[in-house]
Amino acid sequence: MPTYLTTSEASQAMGLDTETVRRMCRQGEMKGSFRKDGQGTWLIPESTVRDWIDRHSGTTVAASSQPQPAVASGDSISVSGIQDSNVAVGRGASVTVTQGLTGEDLSRLFAQIYQKIEARPPDPDVDREELQGTVQNIEKEVQKGEGANPSRVERWLKTLASIAPDILEVTLATLTNPAAGIATVIRKVAEKARQEAATN
Repeated sequence: MPTYLTTSEASQAMGLDTETVRRMCRQGEMKGSFRKDGQGTWLIPESTVRDWIDRHSGTTVAASSQPQPAVASGDSISVSGIQDSNVAVGRGASVTVTQGLTGEDLSRLFAQIYQKIEARPPDPDVDREELQGTVQNIEKEVQKGEGANPSRVERWLKTLASIAPDILEVTLATLTNPAAGIATVIRKVAEKARQEAATN
């Protein structure tokens, strides 16, 4: 499955302004990019960003290839070699630790589901907007982490089971993936829905 980046992530990797990347998406310059719900966040295949970087590497000229000395007035603090720890150094320093999924992480996970909805052949009984709305409800609830309401997620998963089993399958794969970092309560609801789908 391809990995998708948000415009913010792509702009950082490409060294461009976020609005420039959005414009490139709108103009079709970023192959395979699409808007998550038809009008929301742009999602860009990581391979497209890598290709763009490969094509444009070496086109910018750095002022100097030598490291420049730091100029500081007041305190000057240099820290290196610190990994996987919560360290704050210096006057007024602070550390913020985020556990679980960020909104961008979640968007990337759900991008595969939205892509599957877009690729789905037309169905006279189920329109794409209904599927997208149901998946968006699940995504919003999952964003709440451990505070998510499992009853609501279970209801929406049952809706998907009845109207689009193929979309349910992709959604369950996303929610039950242990590497995804989805809240335990939601993973349990998804596991239960998977078992119910297997018996039907």
